[in-house]
Amino acid sequence: MDIVARLKKDEGFSKFAYRCTGNKVTVGYGRNIDRAGGKGLSEREAHMLLLFDIRECEEDLSNLFGALRWAAILGVRQNALTNMRFQLGHNGFREFNLMIEAIKRKDWSIAAEEALDSRWASQTPLRARRVYDELRTGVDLE
Repeated sequence: MDIVARLKKDEGFSKFAYRCTGNKVTVGYGRNIDRAGGKGLSEREAHMLLLFDIRECEEDLSNLFGALRWAAILGVRQNALTNMRFQLGHNGFREFNLMIEAIKRKDWSIAAEEALDSRWASQTPLRARRVYDELRTGVDLE
């Protein structure tokens, strides 16, 4: 048995953080991420996780809107929607029914207004305002 298979078998997998027998916060296949003596995550590892998460968001949005409709949305608007989906998660994003319907009609003004008319926008106003502007104009304003 190779070392990867052996460690997977010996450590077991945990999707969520837990306290191991040594009382350290652990995740995955025995990754010690505890502040006291753990490895945590390197910036490189966090970057890789971010890339995986972005891909998951894009796949979810492609499924939600349909692959052809998603592909037809230009880059800035795709990025704005991916940003919003990343922050809100699968279920939270789907609560924006009127925004989603407006996007399907290519009514970007209404879609932007619906995004801004939300608890999400009041919780993260600067981010929401930027997403609003990008959805409405299709232009990266930064």
